Amino acid sequence: MRDTDRQRSLELIEEAVREVNRIEGTKPDRGLLLVGIANQLVSVDRVRAWEIIGEAVKEANRIEGFTGENTVHFPLMTGSGVRFQTIGGENF
Repeated sequence: MRDTDRQRSLELIEEAVREVNRIEGTKPDRGLLLVGIANQLVSVDRVRAWEIIGEAVKEANRIEGFTGENTVHFPLMTGSGVRFQTIGGENF
């Protein structure tokens, strides 16, 4: 859908962001879900993808005792090609 209907793709991704924000409380899943959404946004709207990553970081910082035991791998489009980013472990 990203290639055939960019606007509809963006609408669906923003709907996913709204759904994640409806999750109550401080749960580790929110941060991980936001990273997944940002992954989908990279090829459609890079600026918005970085905004979502910022939200994911804030969410992870809100969770007391968050260990980052989950690791997320996602491709990141750069001017020179694809770079694979890993988020997780002790530094998440």
